[in-house]
Amino acid sequence: MTRNRSIALVAGLVAGLAAPLTAAGTLSSFEPAPTAEAAAESAKRTGDTAPDVTLTNTDGERVTLGTLLEDGPVVMIFYRGSWCPICNGSLKKFDKLHSEFESAGATVIGVAPELPASALAFEEKNGFRLGIYSDVGSEAAQAFGVSYEAPSNYARFLRQANGDGPLQLPLGVTYVINTDRTISWSFVEDNYRKRAKAKDALEAVESIN
Repeated sequence: MTRNRSIALVAGLVAGLAAPLTAAGTLSSFEPAPTAEAAAESAKRTGDTAPDVTLTNTDGERVTLGTLLEDGPVVMIFYRGSWCPICNGSLKKFDKLHSEFESAGATVIGVAPELPASALAFEEKNGFRLGIYSDVGSEAAQAFGVSYEAPSNYARFLRQANGDGPLQLPLGVTYVINTDRTISWSFVEDNYRKRAKAKDALEAVESIN
């Protein structure tokens, strides 16, 4: 199968997932599970040292956090997946301030437990300027302490987006990470509806310089 055909198939899958989620009210019926609350307690926070995790970009290349930090601070946004409309809205707000983050010397990345092909389709569909990275196997989310067991009603969406990866979701957290891997600012919340404000993260980046 050609790359273009793979992208088209994945884009169709993502579009097909988004409609039933919003129409059927799947998202509105979700309540944070105790495992999500536990993850919020164990999550890395301001002042902690960020683990040097490895992610996969939309070109299929493995990239470490340390490598990204060579160019300046990193704003890392964990999101549940391209199928989540609340995640999409949050990422778009960060993307609108892309030029401001860039001027402040920061790299903004979104990280989700999805296969690179799905991440690529999501990036191209939305025209994101921020980087979209795959955390296949939820290894980065686990290292940051933000991964939790997905409720059973999310299994089919995760299987379609993440293949045979673990049925885990990341909390909707955001980190501003300095070049020495110190977490300068964090937003940690076990309620998936609550997300960091892009302006707050931008102010945190600007305060580093």
